[in-house]
Amino acid sequence: MTRHVLPPRDDEIEGYLTGVEHRLNAAGDSAPPELRAWLGEAKVALRLREFAVAEARLRAIDAALDRAKPEEALREWPRGLRSFQGPGSDGPPPEPDEEPVANRLLLVQRLIAVRRSQGWATAGFEARLREADRLYRAGDRTRAKAVCDEVHAALDRPRPPSA
Repeated sequence: MTRHVLPPRDDEIEGYLTGVEHRLNAAGDSAPPELRAWLGEAKVALRLREFAVAEARLRAIDAALDRAKPEEALREWPRGLRSFQGPGSDGPPPEPDEEPVANRLLLVQRLIAVRRSQGWATAGFEARLREADRLYRAGDRTRAKAVCDEVHAALDRPRPPSA
């Protein structure tokens, strides 16, 4: 069976360019200097509507950025996976905005705000979430996650609004 692949559209390449440029800017001075020149070449190729050339340059930048950034340590396991020890080091800890327990705390905080807007009494949930946050900041991620999950489960149950 022959698979026909359409050439990339200009809006797709522009989106790719934006993403690669964002990654390059986030890498800052740690990115190899030639990548900025390649980005300029990709922009010129895009302006000239040479989409294949622009895409090739962007893919090269993307690959170089992937090689330069070590993979982050796996902190939580997908369903069914109990543990995993990959070859080499665990890698750097995740960025703060990628840390699972911190994201969980933020999610539950937002869910509390939603429930409050629906007329729920949320003072107890807020107190428990503050406790989870305190545990997290003290470095006890396991207990913080457990308390946060408990609050999340309670907020997820159907309940009539409080008077």
